Amino acid sequence: MLLEFYGDRDGAQEVLTNYAYDEKLPSNPNAHIYLHNFLKRQKAPTSKLISVLKILYQIVPSHKSMLEFHTLLRKSEKEEHHKLGLEVLLGVFDFAGCTKNITAWKYLAKYLKKTLVGNHLVWV
Repeated sequence: MLLEFYGDRDGAQEVLTNYAYDEKLPSNPNAHIYLHNFLKRQKAPTSKLISVLKILYQIVPSHKSMLEFHTLLRKSEKEEHHKLGLEVLLGVFDFAGCTKNITAWKYLAKYLKKTLVGNHLVWV
């Protein structure tokens, strides 16, 4: 984005945020992807990244960023994020193109083990 290139990070964030959250515009997954990528480059707090990816998850649960979203949720201190992390990961497998993703399967095996050891059977 030109604003970012010329050093106006605040302006760039404002434009991307308006693009992603403007109620007058139709919901656009790309707006959230652009905002997420910008925030990542700016080393934004995890809570901001989670917030943007949560909306992207509601729009496109099969997006390739969902594995990153799962990882952020897994590293969170909040139990609700851990539960959502499992939901996100299981949601990835609802799409045919994702069923052969070895990384996703490894994450699922590790997370299910952690979930069961943590005595969260109700999540599964």
